[in-house]
Amino acid sequence: MSQINNKTLGKAVLYIFSKIDEHIELEDISANLNLSVSSLKRLFLQGTNQTPGAFIRTLKMETAYSRLQTNDESIIEIALSLGFSNHSAFSRRFRETFGHPPSTVKEQTHNLSYYTKTTPLTEPIINELLDIPLHCITQQGPYLDSAQKAWQQLESLLPPKTLSDDFTGFFVGIGHDNPHDQGIEADKVRFSACIAEPRITIPSTKLLPSLLG
Repeated sequence: MSQINNKTLGKAVLYIFSKIDEHIELEDISANLNLSVSSLKRLFLQGTNQTPGAFIRTLKMETAYSRLQTNDESIIEIALSLGFSNHSAFSRRFRETFGHPPSTVKEQTHNLSYYTKTTPLTEPIINELLDIPLHCITQQGPYLDSAQKAWQQLESLLPPKTLSDDFTGFFVGIGHDNPHDQGIEADKVRFSACIAEPRITIPSTKLLPSLLG
């Protein structure tokens, strides 16, 4: 994927994160990016191997899973907040995604070993990179919350026109903790949102010079 497409996909993901509690139309994402819907679909297929609709559904389910683990909200409150019209539609989608109903997560909130056995995990893709200086913002909390806050804070600190057409850098997201294996509490997971762009200086960020070595 080209640098320009990578930048555009990053903007699309940030937009979806910011609207995750709303009903998201592909036309709204396309308008925000000045793309056609067909170009948006092509962008997501190239960058995530998913359609934008599938990406949104997956992200909503991951958000729901996190809230079921860490919030006092009821299942129906979470379902309605994520745009589902009723409990049964939400439960059906949740079961299709994770293999068990949302009530199971509520019942097993304090048993992390249960989640490792029942939540399907995909094999990671490992790419070896040279040492790259990164400007990073780190947030702590439930994984999806800390990730969203970190990306939003990093975006707010970027100098004007950083993401112009001559942008040559790229973005990196780093999850530091694994509560399943390290005994980290689920609401204290650290996530760093980073940008690799040697031409800029960003205040309030932590410079990590050899993070990817």
